[in-house]
Amino acid sequence: MAPATATAAAAAATAATAAPTTMLRLLRAGTLALRGPRSGRVYLFSAAEPTAVLAEDVDALLRTGVVTR
Repeated sequence: MAPATATAAAAAATAATAAPTTMLRLLRAGTLALRGPRSGRVYLFSAAEPTAVLAEDVDALLRTGVVTR
């Protein structure tokens, strides 16, 4: 398989299996890194720009009180 074809195939496979996300935003100024308790993924939050969070981590991160939808 050619490199471009392999990359396109990998992108299509990732899109097909991508988990649903919710956009969350930091409630205070600055940036903050939080680890999703279910996925283990580290999210970098900012008050200036929302961050895509996997659905499995949303409720726990909202309960911290430092991020909002």
